[in-house]
Amino acid sequence: MHYGYFSNIKTPEYKSGWDDIWGKKKKSGGRKAAGRKKAAPKAKEPESVEIDFAVLPESVRTALAAAAAEQLKKKRVSYAARDKKGDIVWRIACEAKR
Repeated sequence: MHYGYFSNIKTPEYKSGWDDIWGKKKKSGGRKAAGRKKAAPKAKEPESVEIDFAVLPESVRTALAAAAAEQLKKKRVSYAARDKKGDIVWRIACEAKR
């Protein structure tokens, strides 16, 4: 055999040549391979919970409102003015991955 026989790695001859050398042959007999791995378990969807702002303790609502007011102040938006108009909507959510 000539050394240049396997020189082009894109040819089918090259690929089948290495299979012949290293013994990657198809198994016969119709039996399943003993080393077959099990399928990975499917990832479960995360669980999520939404908390109603009105059911939180007053101290927690006050602290959250103060934090929101501080962040909105940086954007030149008045939390107090928006709250009086009823333009504040709270969404508190927690997502737990499984």
